Amino acid sequence: MMRSKRNPLVVLACVVLTVGTAIPAAMAQTASVLRIGIQDDPDLFDPARAYSFVGRIVLTSMCNKLVDTAPDLSFVPQLALSWDTAPDGMSVTFKLRPGVKFSDGADMDAEAVAFNIERNLTLPTSRRRSEISAVDRVEVIDPLTVRFQLKTPFAPLVAQLSDRAGIIASPKALQNPAGFDADPACSGPFKMLQRVAQDRIVLVRDPLYWDRDHYHFDRVEYRVITDPTIRLVNLRTGQLDLAERVLASDVGAIKANPTLKVIVGPSLQYVGITFNIANGTGMSPDFSKSAALREAFSLSIDRDAINQVVFDGNAVPGNQPMPPGSRYYAPDRPVPQRDVTRAKALIASNGTLQPSLTLNLQNNADQTQVGEMIQAMAREAGIDVKLQALEFQTQLQAQSSGNFQASLIGWSGRVDPDGNTYTLLGCTSPTNDGRWCAGAEPDLLAGRAEVNPTKRISEYHAAFRTILGANPIIYLYYPPLIVATTAKLVGFTYHPDGLMRLRDVR
Repeated sequence: MMRSKRNPLVVLACVVLTVGTAIPAAMAQTASVLRIGIQDDPDLFDPARAYSFVGRIVLTSMCNKLVDTAPDLSFVPQLALSWDTAPDGMSVTFKLRPGVKFSDGADMDAEAVAFNIERNLTLPTSRRRSEISAVDRVEVIDPLTVRFQLKTPFAPLVAQLSDRAGIIASPKALQNPAGFDADPACSGPFKMLQRVAQDRIVLVRDPLYWDRDHYHFDRVEYRVITDPTIRLVNLRTGQLDLAERVLASDVGAIKANPTLKVIVGPSLQYVGITFNIANGTGMSPDFSKSAALREAFSLSIDRDAINQVVFDGNAVPGNQPMPPGSRYYAPDRPVPQRDVTRAKALIASNGTLQPSLTLNLQNNADQTQVGEMIQAMAREAGIDVKLQALEFQTQLQAQSSGNFQASLIGWSGRVDPDGNTYTLLGCTSPTNDGRWCAGAEPDLLAGRAEVNPTKRISEYHAAFRTILGANPIIYLYYPPLIVATTAKLVGFTYHPDGLMRLRDVR
């Protein structure tokens, strides 16, 4: 997505660094420490089971993938030096980087790749299964060559392998009876030293890393600071070196401060309202059964007002899985204007008197303000919205278990549209928390298998029309990715996927 154009899309990232961990005096005098503050505490680091965006941020410093994404959203080698797709599209062969060691000393080789991919496909709790479900098996050709045999041609494969599905972790660590998170081991510039829940994650340089000469910090500390105002205060006072998810209202003041730098960049993320359609018994009796009520809810919301009030105009109002500027965006489905009269008519025709809904949201400044605006707007259309603010991991758990009616939540976005659609709305996808399963499925599957770019666009446009007609997710906006750093930090390169690469950062 967005390979030919940069547009003011946006993503909510999550990272801020802090100092403050007690370390020996001798080490404190010599160790170089990068302090990053993150808005949320990650859920899991197990690549097959992890779900949160902030977890992806930390994993970027711990675990290499087969393929990485460049700032222009092209795909570049990481653990795989090259890849070649067979003429019939039924297999992809990867040549691996030689001499790579995991942080536990084991070799990263073709056997390790096969183990990771097969685990992603077979682990009952894997969230990666739907992302690479077209993979039939992985063949080990030689120690540095693997071939992915496919059930059907699968256009998004390389894109999926540039994210958690392509992380190759140590098989020994993955088979730890205590779980991968107890002692994670990958090939990455840093390895885990300490984790204190809801407080900090401390990484140290991995001396075995194949590209270690390009990493210049002995230690990286991720500090969980949920309040963006406090994160910015920590940055201003020198307690942090980098802060993500800065409030748009603070951008002007940061630009005026010569000791700080700020980046307001496009991203792949969207924020929307996911409805519980058929997950367990927690769904709303009104909104789970009626697409008309969900449409009325959507029409009650003024997306432009949310952008101006909450984001100072830095976000992009939206109504689709892919943002304007992406070649997959469906121009025949423009962002709807607020229409309270039409919303009231839909509610009346549905025969529901004052429909009600509990909306889960994250207990941070942005989402609280957005939720309160949505609540007030919906009230004018006759919809009673109760807000339930939750800690981020609690919100994710509620979605996964089906203990929610609707959830205001962001999705960090993927380069390929498959990662924004089938991953969240595919009938058998483990990350389809709302359990919606309807007419878009054939087009989503066809889009996965179609390798012709023009035909893929057509398939996804058809799927989007079905999705937007049913509103299992009300897409609201593409938030800006705002990152602030100390002016002393150099070498940091912005990536629209919101993940922080620390290569050559000093």
